[in-house]
Amino acid sequence: MVFINTLRAKGVNNMIDAIIIIAIIAIVVIVGIKGHKIKETLDSFFLAEKGLGPWVLAFSIMATYFSAASFLGGGGATYLYNLGFGSWLTAWHIIG
Repeated sequence: MVFINTLRAKGVNNMIDAIIIIAIIAIVVIVGIKGHKIKETLDSFFLAEKGLGPWVLAFSIMATYFSAASFLGGGGATYLYNLGFGSWLTAWHIIG
């Protein structure tokens, strides 16, 4: 009950919202406990036991590249082409 009162103090007034937050926390804890029981070495964790194919690697590299390019290049491109509103919009996304 203390947790629910804390949620209400933070602005969660609806009981359904509180139940969803508690359910998500419970799922994260359960997944963490089950994942902790798996005995793996650090190498097998970082290398995924060498079971990832070239497609997974390619998609991972491209997703990382496009994420960085859009995050870092968005503000730079709007500044370069004198798009003041775009610069503020990008800054707003970074700040908020």
